[in-house]
Amino acid sequence: MNNVAKSEARVYHVGTPVQVGKRVRNGGRYAAVSVINRNGSIRSSPSPYPLIVRFPDTDIELVAPGTVWLVDGPEFITSYVHNGDRRYERTITATTVTFVKPTGQTLARWLKENIAGIGDILSNRLVRNKHLAKWVEKRDRESLLAIHGMSDSTVDALLENWPSSELFRVIAFLDEHGIPAGISKSILKALGEDALPLLQGNPFMLLGLGVSFKKVDVIAARMGFTIDDPEYIGGVAAHVAFVHSEETGSTVIDVATLHRRAELLTQCSMPKDLGDISVGQKLMVKCGKAVYQSYGCALMEHEVADFLVKALFRSPGSGAGQARWETQIDRRTVEEALQQYEAHFLDFQLLPEQREAVIGAVLAPVCGISGGAGTGKTTILRAVLGCYESLASELPSYQVAVAGRAAQRIAESTGKPAQTIAKLIAEHTGEGKPELPDYLLLIVDESSMLDLLSMYRLVRLLPYAVRIIFVGDSMQILPVGKGLVFHALQSSSVPFFELKQVMRQDEQSGIHRFATDLRNSFVKLPPAAVSRLVDSADCSLVESNDPDQLAELWLQAGGIGAGIVLCPVRSGPLGVDNINVTLQRKVGLERAQLLYQDRERGCLPWITSDGMQLLKGDPVLVTQNNYDDDADVRNGDLGILEDVADVLTDTERFGVIRMGDGRKIDVNLDLLGKLSLGYAVTIHKSQGSQWPTCFIALPRNASRMIDLSLLYTAVTRALKRVVLFGEPRLIEIGIARGPASLERATTLALRIRHLTNLAENC
Repeated sequence: MNNVAKSEARVYHVGTPVQVGKRVRNGGRYAAVSVINRNGSIRSSPSPYPLIVRFPDTDIELVAPGTVWLVDGPEFITSYVHNGDRRYERTITATTVTFVKPTGQTLARWLKENIAGIGDILSNRLVRNKHLAKWVEKRDRESLLAIHGMSDSTVDALLENWPSSELFRVIAFLDEHGIPAGISKSILKALGEDALPLLQGNPFMLLGLGVSFKKVDVIAARMGFTIDDPEYIGGVAAHVAFVHSEETGSTVIDVATLHRRAELLTQCSMPKDLGDISVGQKLMVKCGKAVYQSYGCALMEHEVADFLVKALFRSPGSGAGQARWETQIDRRTVEEALQQYEAHFLDFQLLPEQREAVIGAVLAPVCGISGGAGTGKTTILRAVLGCYESLASELPSYQVAVAGRAAQRIAESTGKPAQTIAKLIAEHTGEGKPELPDYLLLIVDESSMLDLLSMYRLVRLLPYAVRIIFVGDSMQILPVGKGLVFHALQSSSVPFFELKQVMRQDEQSGIHRFATDLRNSFVKLPPAAVSRLVDSADCSLVESNDPDQLAELWLQAGGIGAGIVLCPVRSGPLGVDNINVTLQRKVGLERAQLLYQDRERGCLPWITSDGMQLLKGDPVLVTQNNYDDDADVRNGDLGILEDVADVLTDTERFGVIRMGDGRKIDVNLDLLGKLSLGYAVTIHKSQGSQWPTCFIALPRNASRMIDLSLLYTAVTRALKRVVLFGEPRLIEIGIARGPASLERATTLALRIRHLTNLAENC
């Protein structure tokens, strides 16, 4: 018998007024509510079961205790088993919801739920005062303090959290045009108290706040704007620039591309100066004679460049008391610290270029270190940390990376804690979160993966007195997000150290020789693999498009845990999706399935977002960061689904995953939706990770996207063996196309050089 049951809908709600109670779960998607009467009182219910509303995802940002909504949707009776007890709820699956300003008794309940220090008696006393709203809007502290029971702290909380009239006017505007109320807070934060008149004057401002061009186009037409109006032309240009950035990763667009894509979008003739018109509408900025940027990209690149240059030119010892040691170091003191480190911790001599990188990285407040596989980046990083421990033992250090696997690897390599950039930001952003120290060393590993948005969020968090080392390989694939950071630093005025000489023990590896050929754009195909993989070269080629043959070779390599398949694409016979299905079938389908409890449909096999079932023993890939204390995993982490629950007696434990670092974590509801099969992953997902054996799929349908960076990244993921499987001509195509960084246009390096010139001439 299913542990979750659901009745047929017997009630359909139309505009039912409800107020959210204390219980809000799953990020606002489900909330316990009470139906309210016209006078704001809570309507009594003959049912003993609590009433739950499942809110649309577009509105969950506003779902909070005390908020009032008009709800449309069917109501079901659902039941489920929790810790052996069957529980019942009435659940409204809301199709549409309308946010309503609380008044009277609903406002009293809102005050009690949201304002610290206000209880039942004081909340009712406040709403009985007919001047309350006026005093709050005018920030009349004296009058508010005169109300019995109010204190300075309570007045502060009331003024800060009061539901402003402007918020509800914006919500009404959005509702009128069919836009979810959930973005209203973002609009007010971005546009301020003048948000409504600004939107009424130019609805295309909504483009920068996540509303689609199609929706804004309809709103503009409804408000009387035509394609000849400058607001419309500017909006088209801003939208084209945004789409171009999302598709290419570039943060700028040239005027010819802007004009061509604008006419393609509108199917109308557009003025040649549409970029300048958009600049006049404050939707874009001009950077250069015929190049434009969205305001968002321009702001982020400027802020990142400004922060890095200020960090680079910060006076030694300034910004924090702990920084005084900076005034006492020079090249000689760093060389002495490095000599001591070498004598105690190394059984070999550093190469000259490695020594220069270590010394330069300690002397420079901001720097970059780039090198291919085998050039000793990890050795250098350990030496840098050793010098810092000798020269500034009290200096707090943080190691971060974009991907979870990369963070895990740097922690293992240096013996010091590391985390993802996303986790560092999450741990130190928001109310009640601790601030970072006012002086620290930050090491960013696998920096070629670092996109503009992540770097922007990072610099907004970091203190003024910071030292930063970016470590990476500029030949690897570009960030998934827009912009370039590491590659821009390489061509900017920031000190940058290139490692080119390979450590002696790696020189004879076939994997290394092929990777070096790729770095040098030299076309030399690896030798063909033989039938027994163990008798093949450590870097070999199989010319085949048969996924079953690939599966046989994968089993020869050791199967789960020993080998992985890296694919440039998801679709096709040699794409991620089909290879995952093929290898899962090869291992065997007669294994227990991962189940979950659906609140409405009962106990079901879990199907991932890409349509896969998960079976006991499958390798699984984490596709999004998960910060649960009991299931702390990162996008890109891999593990084995070690166990699945055969009887679901608890809605929060569906199975157990053994992660790559040995941890065992429970599969809960939040993690469930962030899992996929992990027999094969995209090359982008593989960056920052390594495996004993890597099979690199080269399918015909990847010819348009393959490039030198993609090939190089895939090959350097392997520790012991690489097998290239598919079309050999794709290797030649990728090498001829060159690295993808050449195709991505940004202004970050230019901005850093410009600000550096200003700083040097001050």
